[in-house]
Amino acid sequence: MTAGEKYRVDLLVETKLKGEDGLIIVHIENQSYVQPSFPERMFVYFSRLFEKHRKRMLPIAVFSYDYLRNEPSSFTLQFPFLDVLQFRFLTVELRKQNWRDYIRHDNSIAAALLSKMGYTESERIEWKKGMAAKEIAGLTDLAEEEVRNLLKD
Repeated sequence: MTAGEKYRVDLLVETKLKGEDGLIIVHIENQSYVQPSFPERMFVYFSRLFEKHRKRMLPIAVFSYDYLRNEPSSFTLQFPFLDVLQFRFLTVELRKQNWRDYIRHDNSIAAALLSKMGYTESERIEWKKGMAAKEIAGLTDLAEEEVRNLLKD
């Protein structure tokens, strides 16, 4: 790390990986604007975090653009005679996610991210009615499906 430089990662969590012993570190970085050097930035964050924690780490980039893009998921350093580094990270491009896969999750983060997922105007209205039905059902004795039926017209 260069002396005096400070970097802040968006989210860093130490957790267990399902089916495995030991802890891992999950680094999640949100990116809402196009930055050609983003893969390099992910590598720099990874290397600094690894230097500090010395644990297995899972780097994830969450892209929340308002339009579709194909984002790179790697950073490479190479010479004509040698591939020095091939760093890869997981990517989640919210615009490419199907909002229907997340609508039924009882998770406030999933609900917050829904607004960045691609959907049509009629699907947006359907989503709002679904969220309203869930809230109303939670406050009343009505089942969620009954509330949905009431909101159809």
